[in-house]
Amino acid sequence: MLEAKKYDARKAAPNELSLLLDDADGQQNRKAGVTRGTGQWDAAMQRAYEQAEWYAHHLHRDEPSPLFLVIVDVGHVIELYADFSGRGRTYSAFPDVNSHRIPLADLAK
Repeated sequence: MLEAKKYDARKAAPNELSLLLDDADGQQNRKAGVTRGTGQWDAAMQRAYEQAEWYAHHLHRDEPSPLFLVIVDVGHVIELYADFSGRGRTYSAFPDVNSHRIPLADLAK
């Protein structure tokens, strides 16, 4: 399962992430001005993870649970989470908490 967020260059500087989030009544609101590498950015990425996890937990019971959740700040970073139990209930940073966030620039290595 993939959850992607992307900054909007018209509303945010290139080092900022603009998130499209659903509010309580289902309306979509764009939140701009989250600077990458800050606590706000980490919190935005955590919210994206929680959104993907929510989707995984609410799949139809006939659907298999995804082994991986992939969280993407488009053009900047990929985060990986895995649950190899097959139940989709205990996702954890993959391969570990220190290396689950992969900057796209590192993919060339």
